[in-house]
Formats: sequence, C-alpha cells, structure tokens
Amino acid sequence: MAALLVAVALGAALVVFAWRGKRVNDHPICRDCGFDLESIYPEKITCPECGAGLKRPKGVRIGARRKRWMTLVVGLLLIAMPTSLIVAGVAAVLTGSDIARYTPVGVLLLQGRYGDSAASAAAAKELMRRESSGTLSAAQLDSGVQVALDIQEDLSRPWSPEWGDLIETASVNGTLSDSDKARFQKNAAVIELECRPKVSAGGVLPVRTKLKEARIGSGTQMQGMVSLVSANMGSRKLVEAVPPNAAIGFFPAVNMQMGWVYLTGSSARWGMGTAASGGVELRVPKGTSAGAQTLGISVKMTVQPMGGMISWMPGQTGPNTQSSEHRLTVEVLPQDLDTVTVVEPTNSTTEQLEAMLNPRTVSVNSYAQSSFLFGTQMTQMAGVSFQLTEPPAPIAHRVFMRNGDREWELGPLASGEGLDMTGWGPSEGFRYISAQVRGFDEKTKAVDLVFRPDPSIALRTLDMESVYGGELVVRNVEVETEHSHIQTTTTQSHGVLSWLFGSGDDEQKSGEQAETDDEEGIPPAPETPSEDNPP
Repeated sequence: MAALLVAVALGAALVVFAWRGKRVNDHPICRDCGFDLESIYPEKITCPECGAGLKRPKGVRIGARRKRWMTLVVGLLLIAMPTSLIVAGVAAVLTGSDIARYTPVGVLLLQGRYGDSAASAAAAKELMRRESSGTLSAAQLDSGVQVALDIQEDLSRPWSPEWGDLIETASVNGTLSDSDKARFQKNAAVIELECRPKVSAGGVLPVRTKLKEARIGSGTQMQGMVSLVSANMGSRKLVEAVPPNAAIGFFPAVNMQMGWVYLTGSSARWGMGTAASGGVELRVPKGTSAGAQTLGISVKMTVQPMGGMISWMPGQTGPNTQSSEHRLTVEVLPQDLDTVTVVEPTNSTTEQLEAMLNPRTVSVNSYAQSSFLFGTQMTQMAGVSFQLTEPPAPIAHRVFMRNGDREWELGPLASGEGLDMTGWGPSEGFRYISAQVRGFDEKTKAVDLVFRPDPSIALRTLDMESVYGGELVVRNVEVETEHSHIQTTTTQSHGVLSWLFGSGDDEQKSGEQAETDDEEGIPPAPETPSEDNPP
C-alpha cells in the first residue's frame, strides 16, 4: 500500500511539472491569457487579446512555456494505475472478495519479483491456485518458475515456500528442465560457518557447518554434502587435524567431507525439518603469529533429492554444486597456552552433576552383522542418552561403562556446542553416545557409568572455556538388552575373504548354518508362521 501511495504522489508531481511546461523564450507574456506581448509591452497598458491590465502586479510573466505532453501522460498513468489498485483493494476488503484472482499473470510476476515478502508470497500462492485449477498455461508456468529461480538465487530477496511449491509442481508435471532442476537444487541451501573464537598456535580449530536458510518448497525433500576445498590463515595453509573418514578395507580415506544439510519442507512426507550437521577440525600451524587472524575457507556443496546417491569423490562437481567463500576471525594465542581452565570440584556440584547424568538405562544391542568381505559376525553396541540442559558446571568428560573390573569407553560428552547435529533433536541439550562393547556379558543387569574430565574435549567445542575437574560416577544403571538377527545367505555368512582363503566350508547347507549360528551365539531367526505353527 505504501508503494502505491508513493507512486500516486510521484505521478501528481510529474503532472504539475509537465503542465507548467518548459520555457522556450524570454518574451513578456500576459499572465491571464498567455498572449505574447513582444514589441507591445511596456508601451501598452492593456493586453490586446483579453484586455487585462498589464501594469497591475504580476500581470506579466517573462517567457513563453511549452507543455511536456509525454511527461504528462506518464504522470497520469502513475496516478491511474495505483489508484485503480487501491480502489480495487478497498472494494475487496468491503466485499470480502479476493482481488488476486483477477490480477493478470504479468502483474503477479512483477509483484513476486519486486514486492515485499507478503506480496511475493501472495503472488506465488495465486499462481499455484491457477495451476491447480488448470487455468495457468505451460508458458505462464515456465515464466513463474523462472521468476521463482531468480528470487531463490538472489539472497537479498525474501524467500517464500510458495515459490518452491511452484517449482516442485513443474517438476511433477514434467515441464521442469534438467538445468532448472539443478539450479533449484544448487540454491536450495544457504550455509555459513562458525568456529571457536580462540585457539593456540599448533592447536586444533573446530569449524562447524550451519544452515542459515532453506530456500525450498513445503514438500521438498533434499540432502546435501558440504566438502572442504581449502583453508588458509594468511599465507599459511591449514590441513585437517582429524580426518573425518578413515580408510575402510582396501578403499582409501576421503578427507574432504565436512558436513551435511537436510532440507525437508513443512508438509514433506518425512517431515524432519531443516538442519545441518558436521564440520571439520583444522590444525593451526605452529609458529602462527599471535593476535587476530583471518581464516579463509572455501567449500562446495552438492544438493540432490533425499535418498539419491550423492557423489563423495573429491573434486567432483556438477550443475547442482554450489561453491562459496567464508571469512572468519580467530584470535590466535601463543603456542601451548592453555585456553581451557579446570574448575575445582566440590561435593555439592559432584552430586548435582551425577544426578543430572543419570540416564536411568543403558541400551545394549547384540546383533549379527553381515559383511561381504568378512562374513557374519556378532556385534554388541551400547548406547546411552543424556539431557544436559543448564548443567551446574561445564562437562567435557570421557564416558566409560564399567562392569566389575572391566571398562568400555563409550565416547566423549560435552555440554558445549560441538560439530554434531544442530538445528533439530528431541530437545535442547540432548546428547547421545554409543560404542561397540566387545565381550560384554548380556546377563548383566546393571552397570556403572564413569565420567573422567578431559580438557581436550572442551577444545573441540565452539564455546567451552572451562571444564569441571572432578570424576563422576553414576552407579547401578539398569541395562536393557536387545537382540537383532540378520538372516544371511551361505556366501554372506562366510564372506569373500573366508571363501578365498579356505576359512569355512561354502558348501554348508542351511541346517548346518543354523548349527554354526548356535555355536557362535547368534540368535535364531524367527520361524515362519504356518497352519502347524501359528504366529
């Protein structure tokens, strides 16, 4: 509405300016009738054309003027068009009708491209309604898609999910070209990076991937992989301190993945929302000068429909790959300077923390894992979840599960912000850790959880500057055991390596395989229901 009123005011100013006209000479002119008094004034005291007195104040003006007719037309249009829209809007409010239904497609596209967030969303919504009712032609739909893609690409323009819905509709109809589909995927996510503000020279600097905005539709389901291209601090190149991917079997490690983005709209089938996870830990070179330093990071992000196979090979790009440069400020401290302080433990704080860290149960899942290379093997995994909402002291501890004189490390636990999943979860402060626990006795009813402080864990968070220095023990935590069975074929149960090197008989029958499973402690598969064996 404000823009329309401004247009009316501008049109009125143009009309006044055009009507006054441009001065074309310096002749005396009768102010009443506009008659040219050249060679008449000032000898004559009256106008020969209209008889008006020429000696009265302001009876004569200097210079004949010619009206600006084109400017006058533009001014009248600027007044007429917004005025008609204002009148139509007022009528729509009074009558309760929807004016957008009568707006031409071209006006809707202009409204979407240049209007504010509400106007742009309303234009996209009306285009979607016309597409659903079959009143939008293929050419008009394509024009709407191009406007939507332009808005999506221009980060200065507010995004509305309705534009994403228009693009998704064209995709479902089969009218969206491959290039436009890749363009939609490429610009679907806007990411930013954040890092620990202080780090010692030679230390580890955690950098986290964060989803700033998802420019998608309400039914979109996409995922993307963020990869590190390069990282520099001044003229020094930074390398990864801990490769995120270790080598598996005969396959080499790929050390470029630094996060994932998950993009699902509000009405998508899976409905997981939008989030980003992961990051990278960079090693700051020893000898880096102390003080504020600029960290430059170059990344690429490839986005594809959720469930599709995303390329993870380094250097591989496509039309749906987005490259971006990021600049972060880091304060570098002298080498080996401790940036994490240890909080002196007290009995009261220890009791409070142990009460908060009591998970009530630890889940131990035993299952048969089938590997193409190594065959079927028994695996035991222990998992436990914690709620670390406003702990009385900062937690950066290694968690161990203890049963008698045996201990299994479950992993690090920190109350600060790390490189794990951000943006979704059961609630704020939720943490989950799990690890393999070989040789754990499934008959165990309860275990102790031991938390040992480790300042190096705090250094790998983005915000922790201190850690509680006391060891914590939560005793007699109930164990919940579960059994899963994966039925395998004879070849899978022995694995290719066993078959190649003669470990096992690949000619065993299914009955003999069941006996082997019993000997190895693999739970039997449930019997198939039948008339003699009802479910």
